[in-house]
Amino acid sequence: MQPQCESLAIDVSALAPRGKLKRGKEAVACNLCTDTIQADMFNWNLHPASKIFENCPVCESRPRYRTLDVIFAKKVVPSLVNPKDQLSALVMSGTAWEQSILKKTFINIVNSCLYGDYGEGRIHADLRDLKPFDDQTFDYVHASGVLDFILEIDKVLTSVYRVLKPNGQFLFHILSHRLRDDDSPPTVEGTKRETYYPEGVVLPSIMYGKKDILRRMNQHRFSSEMVEMIDPFSGEHCTWFWGQKI
Repeated sequence: MQPQCESLAIDVSALAPRGKLKRGKEAVACNLCTDTIQADMFNWNLHPASKIFENCPVCESRPRYRTLDVIFAKKVVPSLVNPKDQLSALVMSGTAWEQSILKKTFINIVNSCLYGDYGEGRIHADLRDLKPFDDQTFDYVHASGVLDFILEIDKVLTSVYRVLKPNGQFLFHILSHRLRDDDSPPTVEGTKRETYYPEGVVLPSIMYGKKDILRRMNQHRFSSEMVEMIDPFSGEHCTWFWGQKI
């Protein structure tokens, strides 16, 4: 089978929280903290809150977590092939929000990061060389806000492909202001330094061409899609890249 490369746009303004709201009422809380996680806003005649917010005023979730909840349910879960009790996931630098979403599906989650503290039992590893992990270990690899600071995307794709099981999935998020609407290769546009980095460590701040990312995923034998989602509560555009090992 030849790798397939596609781009998919989803407008999340069509997915507003239902909860206990009645027809014609305004959406006032996000899809992560209402009784019903996702609802069709068109069918229920709901509309986004008139006062936009970045963090939900109820649960304080951020836009990328709200869009993750949607893409995970609509794309990742339907594409899983192994029984639930056998599923395992690798989460790179995953926040408590991300892990809470993934735990709905994955019983076995390995937390990993290059620097910092992302929960108990974490394993320090570099996404460019996941040497602590054996071949075909995971059904899913997750990385949000990680490739924003990695220039060597080809090393990442090679490393992730190795640790994924057959038909395993790789989902990653890159901030929209770091993405160009072209096929330009990744370039260093600045640097990033955090207090929890080891002394002397400064990471590069990367700009990517969207089409170039999809092309590289295709070259590394991933069936790939780019999913651009609009968070209805903040208006923020969130861009996710999904790949499935072929």
